[in-house]
Amino acid sequence: MLRTDRHYAGGKNHSLVLIALLLLLSRCTDQTYAQQSYSSSNRFPCTNGAEVTEPENSPNGDKAIGVCGLNQFIEPADGASEIVEDFSIRSCWAWWGGNQWEVEPCEEPRNFTVALAGDTDPSGKNFVINGPSGPVPVDIWFRYKPSGAEFQFLPNAQSQAFPGAANGQQIPVEIRITPQSGQFAAGEYSGNFYFSLYQCEGSWQEPDCQSADSGGKANLEPALPFGVIVSQPTQIRISGLEDMHLLSVGEDIQASQTFCVFTTDAADFRLKADSLHGNASFQLKGISGDQTVEYDLRAWALIGPRRRTNLHEGSYTTTTWRGHAQQECNSGSEENMLLELTIPASRLQNLQAHSYQDTLTLTVEAE
Repeated sequence: MLRTDRHYAGGKNHSLVLIALLLLLSRCTDQTYAQQSYSSSNRFPCTNGAEVTEPENSPNGDKAIGVCGLNQFIEPADGASEIVEDFSIRSCWAWWGGNQWEVEPCEEPRNFTVALAGDTDPSGKNFVINGPSGPVPVDIWFRYKPSGAEFQFLPNAQSQAFPGAANGQQIPVEIRITPQSGQFAAGEYSGNFYFSLYQCEGSWQEPDCQSADSGGKANLEPALPFGVIVSQPTQIRISGLEDMHLLSVGEDIQASQTFCVFTTDAADFRLKADSLHGNASFQLKGISGDQTVEYDLRAWALIGPRRRTNLHEGSYTTTTWRGHAQQECNSGSEENMLLELTIPASRLQNLQAHSYQDTLTLTVEAE
């Protein structure tokens, strides 16, 4: 009997040990489930995450991460050479234990990294936008506004870690996109990109927060898509014009000067001339009195096709010319236009003033 009782007691104790082990394993299983990393589908982009109060109903990290105001399509402001997109990020955490999930915002800040994927050149090393002249490389920067810290995106490379904010606070940030070259063919250019965010917590090899091993973090999954649209107008510039000094000796006056008209991809342009003292005609005005002297203007191209035409004050020419493909026409050595001024001697009779002047404004317009 004694042996039987001891054996029975031992068996009972053994049963208790087994039950304790099962309970411990059950707890470990629950803890392991709570310690996995989660994902946010950005369901609540612009709030403090207060909408998520029951982890079992939303185990995907939407309380932890929100990206607010990153528009689906972004484009530069009128006349701007770069695109600046302002938006904000929520990066915080609430543990399942205690009441952290029941309080409105998530209490703890979580540092995070960002990354970008999207359209690249054939090497895969540069982001591009695509349009009439093919792929145009662009520089894309992320700026963390509270500190001014910046990161230049490279395809699929993570940034340094940026601080999150406690209590679900939205952090102001921006993305800045600038074409590497300011000169490319006119037309519409577009690109497609995908923004990722990874919270940093636990163990990871910097800066790879994406693979950080912790249940106290979330990743933005899937990445947020956004498109870039740039409408590139034809660029045009006139340069090389100088003052013209005329001398009357009783004969016809003839004077000329060359100048440069640059247009993107050597696009065609037309020309308009406006006289300060003229009205439907070009007029020099005496520095004393009201007497005026009419003059004539003609423009023509020095680089073929060498079209020439008479200019009419205040009106664009019907004749068009081809612009030079380089700004300043190769530092002025290849000026492509000629302006000719003529005053017949018959208009120089009975001059009442010693000097006459006019301000001539030339305007170029791309086709």
